[in-house]
Amino acid sequence: MPVPAKPVNSKRKIYTLVVIVLVAMGVGLMSPKGLPFVRIAEHWLYDVRIAYLTPARAPHPDIVLVTVTEDTFSNLPFRSPLDRRFFGNVVSHLVVSGVRAIGVDSIFDQATVHEDDVYLHNVFRRAAIPVIVGEAASQTYLTEKQRAFQKAFLSNLNSAYVNVITDKDGTVRRAFRGQQGPKGWVPGLADSVADALGVSPPGGTKNVHPIAYYPALEGDQVYKAFRSFPAHTVPFLPKAWFKDKIVLFGAELTLDDRLQTPFSRTVGTMPGLYVHAYALAQILDNRQVKVPPVYLQIILVALVAICGVVLAVAHWPIYLRWGAIALLTIAGWGAGIAFYRLGGVMMPLVSPTLSLFFASGMATIYLGYQERQQQRFLRDAFSRYVSPNLVDDIVSNPDQLDLEGERRDLTYVFTDLAGFTSLAEQLDPAELVNLLNGYIDGMCAIVFRHGGTVDKIVGDAIVAYWGAPIESSNHRARAVACALDMDEFAENYRQQHVTRAGELGITRIGINSGSAIVGNFGGANFFDYTAHGDMVNTAARLEGANKYLGTRICVGRETREGCPDLPFRSVADLILKGKTEAIRVFEPVPNMAPAQIAEFEDAFQSLSDDDPGALKKYQNLLQSAANDPVATLHCNRLRAGQTGSGMTLTGK
Repeated sequence: MPVPAKPVNSKRKIYTLVVIVLVAMGVGLMSPKGLPFVRIAEHWLYDVRIAYLTPARAPHPDIVLVTVTEDTFSNLPFRSPLDRRFFGNVVSHLVVSGVRAIGVDSIFDQATVHEDDVYLHNVFRRAAIPVIVGEAASQTYLTEKQRAFQKAFLSNLNSAYVNVITDKDGTVRRAFRGQQGPKGWVPGLADSVADALGVSPPGGTKNVHPIAYYPALEGDQVYKAFRSFPAHTVPFLPKAWFKDKIVLFGAELTLDDRLQTPFSRTVGTMPGLYVHAYALAQILDNRQVKVPPVYLQIILVALVAICGVVLAVAHWPIYLRWGAIALLTIAGWGAGIAFYRLGGVMMPLVSPTLSLFFASGMATIYLGYQERQQQRFLRDAFSRYVSPNLVDDIVSNPDQLDLEGERRDLTYVFTDLAGFTSLAEQLDPAELVNLLNGYIDGMCAIVFRHGGTVDKIVGDAIVAYWGAPIESSNHRARAVACALDMDEFAENYRQQHVTRAGELGITRIGINSGSAIVGNFGGANFFDYTAHGDMVNTAARLEGANKYLGTRICVGRETREGCPDLPFRSVADLILKGKTEAIRVFEPVPNMAPAQIAEFEDAFQSLSDDDPGALKKYQNLLQSAANDPVATLHCNRLRAGQTGSGMTLTGK
């Protein structure tokens, strides 16, 4: 019976691989947010490129930092809050020096000496230049009392948030551009100073943007990226040093207000004032860390995911496959590093790599599962019908098998036990089963031994073929050799198994070769790998022709021509039932002497030529080969007045 069909569905495989690509894309795009180890690795590679690959620059020509240092505090009566009168004097000196703007990286959330607080407020308010005063965002650590003082102090002043944004690892990689406050949008310090100078900050609606850090040309200290002066020295310095400069005022202390940045790997933590300075510098210089837009990142991740699936589909040895993945990873990372070094483009590296590995790994697992399923299916489907060696060949080379149908050159063998139906009616069921199973097992074993495929078993009849599912150049000779062994086995079997109802009948065998359509004809629910075509029907008719010819094996001309090393004799030119043209039928005679074969061929030629001497020749053959069925057949035909080698069969 045909087995349940479960052939490989190529469309389903393609759909599944597409799904794997899409899932791999999702993994690559979302992993930095959802997987901590990916985020950490991506940040690490980001920092390495910033710290080691960013081109160095000279100190910024327009930005000067005025810093409150430990030495500054040593000259003041108290440390915190910073002496407001001292603060006001420094700012006043800077204004007089002709600076363009001042940004104050400090918040004013506590009262000091009232007169000093008022003095500093008035210095800020009356300055002839833009002075942007620091403000803490409302959601920070301030108490209600501190928020109230800050609100009162900042009234009538230009203020900006001095908050910084840290990633989950505590590193400042992005500038804080501002957020909605109680009275509307409050910008960050760098944006506010730039806006006051008429320089447009970066567009967009995001409240953060990557900071374009850069190292200084001199030494390995990033602090040299900006000229800085301690606040307590400002009144004693030449005013020309500050003229037309933009001043950022803030702390530069050893322990307070220190932040981790990408440069922390080389110089340690950085004062917050410098973070604001870098953010302002990139606005003034119109520089930025170029992050690819989302659609380009999607395309990149899609391409690497497709590459991963293609590598899995390629069926390369595993060392070549993972070697190619390693090379792609190295090439991708090298390209990402080059893009940043040469063009300032910060390409993601870890997430595309994860997509590549995920896509290749999942596709490999899926295809491996499919291959195992296919091998199991093929083994289950063919193990009953072909030899174990042939099954192994099919499983190892499934590409040779087209279950959807193809035209193949085949040789078909049909066998049938004469008189078995009437014999079976006289036997007990158990005796019948044992007798028939022994016969079929022996016959099928011979088919397997000769590399054939058992198409079907119908009662005592066996149908086998050669040339599929694995192609064979000598399938005609194999089929005839198999038929001869089957004939020998069948004759021995029927002599050894004489039942109470008598002997088994002879086994008749028909063989024919030609072109046929072979494939799975079992529909959607069953697997039935078989062939259809006129040559198959002819082989079946040749099996039945033995009954009329008195032979046990009938072979068609095309099969005969494919067996140059086997001896045959011509039997007749038959017009089979349902046919209009005659075909020449041959019988393999491996045990007949060559001289006798020549005599038979000579007699058959005379028969074909309507030579009156044909009868005499066949009579002579009967003397040397008594009871020969072919000689007997034609002697009887000729005596009955029939002529020629042609015969028309009216039955199967």
